[in-house]
Amino acid sequence: MLSEVYRAAQLTGTANNGPILPAGYTGMCGESRDRNTGALVAWDAANASHEHECVAWKTSRLTYVEGSAKSAYGRNDSYGKSNCNYDFTGFRVKLALDGSTITAVAVHPDSGNSSCRTEEIGRYWSTLADGSSVIIGGDWNTDSDTQIQRPASFSVNYLRGRHWNIANHSNEYSAVYLGGLLKYKWDHTFSNFGSGCTTCGAAYGTANLTYGSALGSYDGHPRADAGEGMDHRQILVDMTFP
Repeated sequence: MLSEVYRAAQLTGTANNGPILPAGYTGMCGESRDRNTGALVAWDAANASHEHECVAWKTSRLTYVEGSAKSAYGRNDSYGKSNCNYDFTGFRVKLALDGSTITAVAVHPDSGNSSCRTEEIGRYWSTLADGSSVIIGGDWNTDSDTQIQRPASFSVNYLRGRHWNIANHSNEYSAVYLGGLLKYKWDHTFSNFGSGCTTCGAAYGTANLTYGSALGSYDGHPRADAGEGMDHRQILVDMTFP
């Protein structure tokens, strides 16, 4: 699950300093909207939200379920929240794996308005996170359990330093600004299937995740940007599929 991508063409092409993904991967992104009106616009139009949240997958293992892509945008006029902008979005796709279906949801709710953020997150759960095998994660812009609204059926993959039920590291911060002066625990991942795997990596010739999940720059897991400037750290989750 990826956040704040300019355009889908970046994923596998050379546009905007792409490709983001390595060979053997593909992905999809949400549609670009005018952040004030919600109208469909080009990714580089004035006031565009860009194509923002995306989901990527390995083509040799996962197949996109046609018609399953869906977005939830920030503004919802029926709630009268005139300050909620369309450029805060959630995006999901469904992916087929060995006869089963995984729903993958990338989230990025409002960063500045708590009322907008709470309402948006509620719609992510109700309109995007549907299915018996859902993984949902990203930059939630909050560390408040009340705002996150995690249903009881969803386990913590990573939350404020908590790795499944295996470990809890209170010193882990997923968003760091101003050279470390500002630190936040805003990035979380949950699922309603699977369990944390601490030995899965060996089967693929890669390092095992000691706690079933890892945050960039902690527990020997490097940052995705190699320390070159992204304000958020990535989350890696290794799980068994029942």
